[in-house]
Amino acid sequence: MAGYLAVSQDFGKTWQRIGTSLPGKKLPENATPWTRDQKSNFRCLFFINMGKSYGLNKDGYVYALGIGTEWHWTSRNVYLCRVPRENILTYSAYTYFTGLTAGKPGWSSSQDEALPLNGVQTGQQGSAMFHPQVGRYLFLTESKLYDAPAPWGPWTVAGTWNAPDCNKTSPDWPINWQGGYMPGIISKDTGPDYFWFTVSGQHKVPKIAYQLQLGKMRMVLQH
Repeated sequence: MAGYLAVSQDFGKTWQRIGTSLPGKKLPENATPWTRDQKSNFRCLFFINMGKSYGLNKDGYVYALGIGTEWHWTSRNVYLCRVPRENILTYSAYTYFTGLTAGKPGWSSSQDEALPLNGVQTGQQGSAMFHPQVGRYLFLTESKLYDAPAPWGPWTVAGTWNAPDCNKTSPDWPINWQGGYMPGIISKDTGPDYFWFTVSGQHKVPKIAYQLQLGKMRMVLQH
């Protein structure tokens, strides 16, 4: 199994996969390196949204968080990579976070040298953004909201959300929110202390009848 990029030139009507091929076929020149056989920690990638046309970004790089499994979820380390904005579709242009030295991030062209971010883990897919009013990077997982002053951290748990047991009905949460699967931050229309997000919940256990839910996350800011 492999993670790969896909691009749309018509605002999402059609998509083109980048760097993949059918089984048994020759790999393209710009082949994805985020594969299971390479034990990649970037098979599931979450780009950090930085506003319309990435306009909130200041250093010219697109940043993304990654985990190394596409299913059989357990608590997983989270990794960081970046790429010059103009080279986002070129896999060889990506570099991988190798830790901090004197507070400054190190980068390597080899994903094998990537080190996990401190303070953050996830058991499922997530979503990330830079919140312009709060001035923090946010990462929303199935049960926690993490925040950091920079993509490389330090990451901390800002709060928890969702039902404490995703497989049983909780009296404190509506049944259609069970699971909290695949939360997605909506970067548009953020406020001074809130953002909107989507999540796919299970309407009835044990049936997996996913329903798209819309939520609003309000944060209590501490200065």
